[in-house]
Amino acid sequence: MPPSKSTATSSDGTRLAIYTYGESGAPVLVCVHGIKLYRANVVPRLLRPAPRRTGVPVLTVSPDADPFVTTPLQTGIEAWAPNLTVKVIRGGHWMPRNDPGLVAGLVRDHTRKVARWET
Repeated sequence: MPPSKSTATSSDGTRLAIYTYGESGAPVLVCVHGIKLYRANVVPRLLRPAPRRTGVPVLTVSPDADPFVTTPLQTGIEAWAPNLTVKVIRGGHWMPRNDPGLVAGLVRDHTRKVARWET
């Protein structure tokens, strides 16, 4: 189910987008402070990524309807993580918050596979 969107104005006049997700209808505010956090930390690293590699198994859980952190952005990392497993799932940007059990199950299954634990 896609989120519904409405808007609000904070006490300091900042326009906020309010997205309502899932069956619970819990509102999630996406505001200026979050955008500033992304701009300060994510954008510079995307424009000038440091050459870092890892040999450990990496699991990427990518919601297919995330307009901010797209699947290609999350999964085109084989140069840095050659032992990569990608799980594309239905959901949006807040999918880990809305369905933590799904994420936990994927991590559990990945860990079992990597550690060769019996199921």
